[in-house]
Amino acid sequence: MERNRLRPGEAIAGACGVALFAVMFLPWYEIGGNVSGPIAVEFRAAAARRGVDLTRDAWQSFAVVDVVLAIAALAALGLVLLTLTQRSVALPVATSVLVATLGAVAAILVLIRLIDQPSLQVLTVKVPDSLIETRVWAYVGLGLCAGIAVGGFLAMADEGERLAAAEGAPSEIPTRPVPPPEGSAGGERPLAQ
Repeated sequence: MERNRLRPGEAIAGACGVALFAVMFLPWYEIGGNVSGPIAVEFRAAAARRGVDLTRDAWQSFAVVDVVLAIAALAALGLVLLTLTQRSVALPVATSVLVATLGAVAAILVLIRLIDQPSLQVLTVKVPDSLIETRVWAYVGLGLCAGIAVGGFLAMADEGERLAAAEGAPSEIPTRPVPPPEGSAGGERPLAQ
């Protein structure tokens, strides 16, 4: 494994993928977090007496979005591993396209869930949206998804520049002298038989 093969795009995507996976286990939403005053104290005390956790992480909050987030994080890590281990650029190029796409889709899905909070439940009771507060880790998750998309895009751009430089580089083709024009003293060419 050569670390010098890792360019900024892959490094950004990989770091954001690792961080996103970790952030998915932190609280993204809190039930009753926006309630204040004596009602909030009573509400939290009742939840504590029953052993009910009022916070929800990404895994508990989402049905499908969490799977997309996990796939985007794993694809970003896969991009780093492929870049470090592959001699050919074909797989890292294809993976960078996939990572950029998955990161963008994940960011859009998280943004939608920040605007329209998911339905949460306490025991068997559905909590109204007005009692659900979005925590800071949800916004961090959005930023990390965007970071995965940007890292994948930068990795694609780096590969494009590298391929363009390779195409523009002079090749080592041996040059031959130009044959003399017909009818010159250089001799006649044999006729095809």
